[in-house]
Amino acid sequence: MARLLLRRCSTKQCRRACRGGKVISRWGRDTLSMANSKGDPRVLFVMNLVLSAAFGTFVIWGLSFVDVLEFGWQNVAVLTGLLMIVTRLVVR
Repeated sequence: MARLLLRRCSTKQCRRACRGGKVISRWGRDTLSMANSKGDPRVLFVMNLVLSAAFGTFVIWGLSFVDVLEFGWQNVAVLTGLLMIVTRLVVR
C-alpha cells in the first residue's frame, strides 16, 4: 500500500513528505500507523463512562430482577464508578 501512495506523489511537497515508504502528513505523523494511536483521552473517558453505565445498569437491573439487590440510581452510579476504575487499571 505504501508503494501505491508513493506513486501518487507528483508535487515537490508531496515527494518531500514521502520518506522511507511511509507517508508523513503535514503534522509530522505517520498516517499509516493509526492502529498504534492511543486516541484522545477525553473520548476514551466518555466511552468508558457510557459503556460502564450501560453495563452497570444491566447488572443492577438483573440483580433486582432476582431480588438480590434493589434497583436504584445510586447503586448504578457506584457500580459504574467501580467498573470505570477497574477498566482503567486493566487497560493501563
